[in-house]
Amino acid sequence: MSALEIIDKVVKKCSNLSSYFIYCNTYLRKANKINKSMKQLSVISREQRSARAHEQRGRGGE
Repeated sequence: MSALEIIDKVVKKCSNLSSYFIYCNTYLRKANKINKSMKQLSVISREQRSARAHEQRGRGGE
């Protein structure tokens, strides 16, 4: 096997790896976005719960 053939194989493997990493990064980014939106939802629901509890306390005092 000549040096050029070896270099060719290495280049092909590296290009496959880089496309694999790009693929992984894309899905990691999507997972991050989902995670952030889930955190926002939990914050929103927590705020709604505390607001409801506040309203109920207000009505009970009347």
